[in-house]
Amino acid sequence: MIFLTPVVRLSLVIALLTINILFAANLLGFLPDEDRLIVEQRKDIVEALALQCCAAVEQGEMKVIRDTLRAVVERNRAILSAAVRAGDGQIVALAGDHLAHFKPRPDGKSTPTSLHVPIFRDGKKWGTMEISFAPLWKERLKRGFRDSFAGLALFMGVGGFLCYFLVIKRTLRELDPSRVIPGRVQTAFDILQEGVVLFDVDEQIVMTNSSFAELFGKTPESMIGLKGSELGWVECQSPDEVGQLPWLRLLNEGEEQAEASLSLLDRNGSKFMVHAVGVSDPGGKKRGCLVTFDNITEVEEKNFQLNELVEKLRQANQEIMGKTRELEVLASCDPMTLCLNRRAFGQKLDGFFTSGKANGEKLSCLMLDIDFFKSVNDNYGHAAGDQVIKAVADVLKVSTRDTDLVARYGGEEFCVLLPGLDLKEAAMVGERIRKTIESKTIAGINVTISVGASTLNDSVNKPDELVNQADKALYAAKEGGRNRVTTWGEDLEVITDTDKAAKAERQGSEKQGESESDTDVASLQGRIQELEGLLAKRTLELQHFEMYDFKTGLPNRSLFEDRLRREIARSRRSNRLFAVLFINMETIKRLQETHGMKVAEELMHACGQRLNDTLRRDIDTVAAMDGTREESTISLLNPAEFGIILTDIKQVDHVTWVVKRLLGSFETPFEISDSEIYVSLYLGISIFPHDGTDVDHLYSSAINACTHARKFKGSERYLFASKSLNDKVASQLELENLLHDVIDNNELQLYYQPIVKAQTGHVAKFEALLRWNSPVLGMVSPDKFIPVMEQSGQIGAVGDWVMYNACRQLRGWLDKGLEVGSVAVNISVLQLDQTNLAQRIGEILEEFAIKPQMLEVELTENSFLDINDRTFSVMKQIWDMGVRLSMDDFGTGYSSLSYLNKIPLSTLKIDRSFVADINKDESADKLITSIISLAHGLGLEVVAEGVEETEQREFLTGLGCEFLQGYYFSRPVPESEVPDILSSGLVINA
Repeated sequence: MIFLTPVVRLSLVIALLTINILFAANLLGFLPDEDRLIVEQRKDIVEALALQCCAAVEQGEMKVIRDTLRAVVERNRAILSAAVRAGDGQIVALAGDHLAHFKPRPDGKSTPTSLHVPIFRDGKKWGTMEISFAPLWKERLKRGFRDSFAGLALFMGVGGFLCYFLVIKRTLRELDPSRVIPGRVQTAFDILQEGVVLFDVDEQIVMTNSSFAELFGKTPESMIGLKGSELGWVECQSPDEVGQLPWLRLLNEGEEQAEASLSLLDRNGSKFMVHAVGVSDPGGKKRGCLVTFDNITEVEEKNFQLNELVEKLRQANQEIMGKTRELEVLASCDPMTLCLNRRAFGQKLDGFFTSGKANGEKLSCLMLDIDFFKSVNDNYGHAAGDQVIKAVADVLKVSTRDTDLVARYGGEEFCVLLPGLDLKEAAMVGERIRKTIESKTIAGINVTISVGASTLNDSVNKPDELVNQADKALYAAKEGGRNRVTTWGEDLEVITDTDKAAKAERQGSEKQGESESDTDVASLQGRIQELEGLLAKRTLELQHFEMYDFKTGLPNRSLFEDRLRREIARSRRSNRLFAVLFINMETIKRLQETHGMKVAEELMHACGQRLNDTLRRDIDTVAAMDGTREESTISLLNPAEFGIILTDIKQVDHVTWVVKRLLGSFETPFEISDSEIYVSLYLGISIFPHDGTDVDHLYSSAINACTHARKFKGSERYLFASKSLNDKVASQLELENLLHDVIDNNELQLYYQPIVKAQTGHVAKFEALLRWNSPVLGMVSPDKFIPVMEQSGQIGAVGDWVMYNACRQLRGWLDKGLEVGSVAVNISVLQLDQTNLAQRIGEILEEFAIKPQMLEVELTENSFLDINDRTFSVMKQIWDMGVRLSMDDFGTGYSSLSYLNKIPLSTLKIDRSFVADINKDESADKLITSIISLAHGLGLEVVAEGVEETEQREFLTGLGCEFLQGYYFSRPVPESEVPDILSSGLVINA
């Protein structure tokens, strides 16, 4: 578009700048003030009038004054009213609505709309000339747009834009385009969302865009010269894997590489689709390659969500289709007879009529009416009349074909459409129906019908005409004596006319109410039972698909919640306990990602079956309200989640036995698609009524417990819900919401606790400790908010803030000449998942010109439980930089001993829980002695935390512990108090 060209944008910017200069000139007073000119003009008018009035007052000509005021108001639209007020305050001359318009200020001074000037007589003040003017904005409006400042600004803006556009466009033509090509290329690269990199023949980066550089926390300029194989790819751990990188294969083999996949070693496991093409000079010599990196991490993460959504949509579609079929039946059928209703019959008739007309097919119609039906209702009641209508409908269904349409047309009238039959054949069908009904006794009543028949011919042009002709034939049959079949034709030929005497005999039998034979009653009852059974079967099928998963056959969430409601009501009446188990199977989700939906569904069904087989039916099943027992207690809540209800629990220990039996059953692998698959599951358990008294609370409590069981990842793999656990979840959610903006709101602070030399008590270094001063909660303990930061993914940004500000403060102390020694900063193991962590630490140290030896990174011992090859590599990079590494809280974990030989450590920190038991617990004394001896044997320094007593200090010093830390020396203090501690030489006991 033309409005996006640089010339237009630059011209527009300069034009807007010109307008701003005009506004500035106006504000500074360099342009004439329109309002001030108007006010001055009004003052001149008032003073002139006052002089005229003075002359008239001297001569005593008051009439002249009144005429003058009236003429001034009438001829000048800006003047609203005018008056002359004598010295005693009386108005002696007036023009216009002066009292409404004249509004003087309280201090008696004139305003731009209400001006007054004194009138003198014989050298003394005689009175006052008062004139009220229209508001200034009306005066400006009257002057017009051309004479206004806005008009000037618009003219300068439009005119300036056109002039600037022509000048800039001509100027750019004179410039050398070759000088801006590199910048344009870089800009074009930066616009692209996918990463773009230009490698030379040595695999070094020549040019890259911002999207690619941001993946590594760098700028495009700082990436130049780096090798692509050294950027931290998951598939780049061996020389063979390095040779398979797409750009190296292209440079070595010369073939274009399309749709290759690479994953980045970062905490998110970012995945990219890579495309590499060669770059050659005009002579055909290879000069490098151009590689694009399209981030498909979110696409793959959403694939599973999309599959889940598709499955839910499929289930919802099945439910809708089932409901639609029900609605179609309800909408198209008469509820009493289950025949078509009149509307549905009319819709289907249109299709048959159109087809018959177009193809010359036979089509006939019957209209049937129960004779003397009103007398049936009058003599036997409406209930008997309903039985007669139902019986006639049953005869019509039995006497017609499946392709025929039978409809209750209204009241006691029926309509039958007979495709493929001519008029004679239709009359024979009507006669058969008439005889069948005549031979039956319905509810002790002899019933007859009259029938009218019509057929499709050249005279019938609309579907309604076919029905109307059959209806007219029916009318002729009823007028001709009833109980007969009449066809529509020129003479209304009567096919069958029964004997009047027989008819009278039947009517007499109706009044007498003779009973039909036992055989007819049994036949009718059998037919009714058959229809009722069919209806019940269809209803059960609909209910089944509403409550059970279509593919696996397992009960779904709707049935689970329904059973849960019934069990709540039953247990509340009987004062019994029951348990809700929520089971998560992450293996199913991973299998779907790797092998597809079909294999995952097979495993899902197998897991449900094993759960069912494991639970003993006489103990673990769900009891319904009527005392019957269900086939299965297992419900499929989501594609990888199951729910179980355990009823009639006498004690909670019983639930533990059941859970352990379930966990044990999954130690055996599943045979799925010729592969053995082990399934890991986690369970959350809630107990009624302790953990909730309704469906939502029991369900959410079980989910919360399962979530914590997954995070804990202990050997038991199950967790019971409790009020404290639910309160903890709610508290963590509140903390997570409050933590979102802590950095932007400057709510975080760093406190510093000194670490002293055991032998001398001099300060050797400091440990930086994070504090959160929330405006809502006040000071929050790190033990509460740091785990929430780790779970919510905020620990990366906060950890970077801590590292940056600790180094910034260290630089400030060094600049003041303070001998700080070094600063220890705690990091989370989650930060080790950031492959650029070592690089980021290096950048911070470089920014503040701090030697790496002056920084110490602390990791808790429990963090080493989650260390893998990738995180170990990051730690090694930090160590190689010269930054010291220490293991905090040593002795509280379970796996640190196996890492002491492998991890590059410089310091062990003994946990405060052991220091507190010094001289109180002999085992603690021996353990501390062993830890210090072990550390020294490995060449590590030792720091003892939590020193609060003289005996503890002396004991640790005697064992050769190098450093001590605790309240005995100093509490953590804000940065402003650190200089005082350092200047004292020795840390004074607080």
